This record gives sequence, structure tokens and C-alpha cells, in this order.
Amino acid sequence: MTIKTMQGWLKSWGKPESPGSTGMDHGDMDHGGDTADMMSDDDMKKLEAAKGGDFDREFARMMVAHHNGAIEMAKAEQRNGRNADAEKLAAAVIKGQSAEVKQFNKILDRL
Repeated sequence: MTIKTMQGWLKSWGKPESPGSTGMDHGDMDHGGDTADMMSDDDMKKLEAAKGGDFDREFARMMVAHHNGAIEMAKAEQRNGRNADAEKLAAAVIKGQSAEVKQFNKILDRL
């Protein structure tokens, strides 16, 4: 699936293609009510200031949180979704992002 596919779904459902087109940021989208998976400006500044191993650890931690957020959003789609294609995509997201979380956790164990 591509971004164009998902944009096509939104268009066919009469929904905006991007959060900005409604005046809402991503945090206002319904994905379980939790935006903990989104990186704040402060998080990004902290990452930009980090060097060496500190950068590696912070990057990996942020990616685990981000991927876990994607997994939770995909699980919410599976619970509440009404479109078979979107539910199929959700299953692929869960599988792929879970594998990446495992990889990042292995990296964190070595750091």
C-alpha cells in the first residue's frame, strides 16, 4: 500500500487527505486517544543535541515509542475499522512495526 492508495481512500470517504486541511494536527486524529508516540519539538531538540552513543540510544528509544504508537493505531483500525483494505493494511503495519520494535530493542540492549 502506498500513501496515494490511502489518500484515495480518504477522498472516496469524503475525508481530508491531510490533518492540516482540517486545521487539526496529527494529535487530534483518533488513534486510541494517546499521542505518546508522536515526537515533540523538545524531543527532537534533545535528539539533535545528542552525540555518539547518547544519540543512538535516544533515537532507538524514540523509534520504539513511535512504532508502538503505529501498532496501537493499527490495532484500533482492526477493532473499529469498516474497510477490509484498511484492516489488511493494519495487519501488515502490526507485523512490520513489531519486527522493527524487536530490532530496536536488540540494539538498545547492545548500547
